[in-house]
Amino acid sequence: MIRCFGYDTGWTGLRTCHCAAGGCHRTFTGIGAFDKHRQDGRCQDLTSVGLVPVTDALDRLRSAR
Repeated sequence: MIRCFGYDTGWTGLRTCHCAAGGCHRTFTGIGAFDKHRQDGRCQDLTSVGLVPVTDALDRLRSAR
């Protein structure tokens, strides 16, 4: 398991990316999502760049059953 200094939760995965910039500490499933999130050297709001937080995606899947 990989951990970021000062971050309580860890992650695994060969393509997992973690943003340690300025208190962001979001973890992404791949480099494409990470790159969408980091534009012009700054962290972007997930929904404004077309990303869906995992917790929202899981809630949507559960409600679709």
